[in-house]
Amino acid sequence: MDVRPLNGETDWRNCRAEVEALEPAVAPNPWATWHHLHLAWRLAFPSAKCWLVMLNSHDGPVAAGIFREEESRRSIKTVKTLRTLDWSTSNLPPLIVTPERAAAAYCALVRRAGQLHRTTGAELFCLHQQTESHADSLCMALAEAGLPFRRLQTSASQIIETGPFKAENPRNKSRNVRRNEGKLCDAYKTSPVLFRTRGQVYETAAQEGIWDDLDRLWRQSWQNAYLESLEPGAGAKSFAYFYESLKEWSRRQWLDIAALKLGPRVIAIYINLAIEGKVWLLLTLYDQQLETYGVGSINLYKMLVDSTARGDRELDFGGEATEWKRRWSTTERPVYQIEFALGGPFGRL
Repeated sequence: MDVRPLNGETDWRNCRAEVEALEPAVAPNPWATWHHLHLAWRLAFPSAKCWLVMLNSHDGPVAAGIFREEESRRSIKTVKTLRTLDWSTSNLPPLIVTPERAAAAYCALVRRAGQLHRTTGAELFCLHQQTESHADSLCMALAEAGLPFRRLQTSASQIIETGPFKAENPRNKSRNVRRNEGKLCDAYKTSPVLFRTRGQVYETAAQEGIWDDLDRLWRQSWQNAYLESLEPGAGAKSFAYFYESLKEWSRRQWLDIAALKLGPRVIAIYINLAIEGKVWLLLTLYDQQLETYGVGSINLYKMLVDSTARGDRELDFGGEATEWKRRWSTTERPVYQIEFALGGPFGRL
């Protein structure tokens, strides 16, 4: 195992080729990429020291992870902790690794906890936003190694499975959508239309004026207002993550856009990632002046009908459980946080 500090932009750039070389063989995951990890560090944790962890075999690197260093409180003690760069994500895997090698890689990471402790000085390892399959594999490795750990369910991802959604024929949802759509048509003398495109579509969306509308809708959104109330500039940082990722997601042919248009004007939009039949719903915005017409729900319903026709298996709302997502979802999947000891008072290595 190779453990190296990333002290600034130069170190990040120097490790890019190594990390990206692993990505083509990995099951597609928007956050198991150097691009996401670098952007999360630059926007959310620019002053944090990070560590690159590379697991190698005789064939070369087989897995990589980048973790940020943080001082956290445990009772009366301040503890150096390594944490995942999980900002603005829904499900971040512990390592960038192929599914076939994941279990072995987690075991190797756990067996080398002592090396991590001695190299980084960290006493705890904390992994956020873990799916059940990732959590199961990692906890099994920890139990076999006899390392103290804690597994905590922190939230749940709401999932809309298109098969059950279609089979259930959700009349109450379609009835409400039709009623609101009728009111909107009466008020503005035109019907809303779904603009849906995916793949390498950044330029197409730009020509449609979608990105200007995205900026306009974000500025008036409740998400932006809420983030800015917590910390000045937080809303701009969050939007920058999405905006600066658009070209990269388009290049990888993951970008999926569902925009509800009233004439030439976008009144609601979803920015998604569509990968091999699964759609991650990342950002939803709507025109606040048209909130009473339920334009966000109209857009979601039309997008679901379109996704069903396209053959998408499921749409994932992500790891933040909220009531309106539950109303639309057909199932939930738990999201976990896992902490385990690297050394010091939390474990003898």
